[in-house]
Amino acid sequence: MSHTHLIELYAYIGGRQGDAKALRLDPDSSESARNEAEGAETFLADAMAFLSSRYHGKLPKRLRARHLPK
Repeated sequence: MSHTHLIELYAYIGGRQGDAKALRLDPDSSESARNEAEGAETFLADAMAFLSSRYHGKLPKRLRARHLPK
């Protein structure tokens, strides 16, 4: 996996996590939408943990320090 792809993937997952959290906390959203958002948050957190445990250590040190997974 290229370095830029991993960094872009971190940013994309972080953005999706923010969207899911906003939907889950929105009082105007339906119960099913909040449940879907909660499931999405769980999946995205697991995906981020997998990527950071498997691939983050393979980044060069300068990139590892600058682009920490959230």
